[in-house]
Amino acid sequence: MPEKTPSPLSPLIKSVENNSEEMARLATQVSDAVGQLVDWLSALPGKIPVEVCEQGVEFGQDVQLLSFHRTTTGWDLWIGYGTSDGSGSYRHDVERRWVQISKANVDSKLRAAKIIPMFMAALNEALASRCEELSLANADIATLLDLNELKGGK
Repeated sequence: MPEKTPSPLSPLIKSVENNSEEMARLATQVSDAVGQLVDWLSALPGKIPVEVCEQGVEFGQDVQLLSFHRTTTGWDLWIGYGTSDGSGSYRHDVERRWVQISKANVDSKLRAAKIIPMFMAALNEALASRCEELSLANADIATLLDLNELKGGK
């Protein structure tokens, strides 16, 4: 029986198979990393809702949002899809669609990965601002308690 000659497509087929395996591996890593981020955010002892919008998107184009907020099942990170207002935010008069980031497709997670640094900076700023507000409130309450004691209260 004569030897079968390899198809000229054999190297291409092998390359497609290799690239497919690599893509699946890397997509799993992205999903795992997103899951770790959500777990870390959810475990923070002090939480505050934060929402950021993808930057550099022209007016009327689709824009992606990241939102960390509480739902009936707890805190989670959500990807939102809206319409750009052209100034770094979204149009509030157009409906937004939300999906938990853990349930989003790979394309959405890739797009979200680009705005996670902005999200983290916004979260840090929101937490710092809330700490300042709470410190001032505690000082105000302490002052009131001191005044109450001066007037003979307990």
